[in-house]
Amino acid sequence: KQWYQRRVRGLCKNKNDFNGLFYNGLHTYRHKHFNAGITFYRQCLAQRPQDPNVYFHLMLFYLHWVSSKNADISKRRHEFVVQAVACAFMFHQLRGPCQETLYNLGRCYHALGLRHFATIYYKRAMSVPSSVPRSVQEQLDSMTEDRGQGLEPLEMNDIDHIREVVYNLCEVYKASGSDHLARQLLYQHCVI
Repeated sequence: KQWYQRRVRGLCKNKNDFNGLFYNGLHTYRHKHFNAGITFYRQCLAQRPQDPNVYFHLMLFYLHWVSSKNADISKRRHEFVVQAVACAFMFHQLRGPCQETLYNLGRCYHALGLRHFATIYYKRAMSVPSSVPRSVQEQLDSMTEDRGQGLEPLEMNDIDHIREVVYNLCEVYKASGSDHLARQLLYQHCVI
């Protein structure tokens, strides 16, 4: 706790420290101080408005805040739902339409209980092939070279989200009473 207090005092001296603000946002998320975390990430957003990770973390904060049983936010719950969806779409827009962003949009709607929208984005994520940006692929290649002997190389399938997408889509189908459809998807994509 003392380390965190020193870190916050250091931020007060240097408010332009993006990494410090981002880390403090993560720290507050861990301790479920949603209001303080959103404040930190909004300051990050003021410094880097085109950073998709900030929007992703803001979306998580709003989703968890809406899901909590906190009586203080019951009057503003709809506002936070709209903020979570807006952050999810900004993340999608900045990262581009790929399997990860479509999965995260589906997961956002799933967490909010909007299963029909979640199904749409889960199906879109299933139809998009797993694509890894060039910078990530270069990092994977360098990590494979540095891993040494006896370890298997990293491949494109290590970043494929199809199993997570299928599992969550199956959960949506089970909740709506379509057990046969969920079982069929699991056998098709998740059985080893």
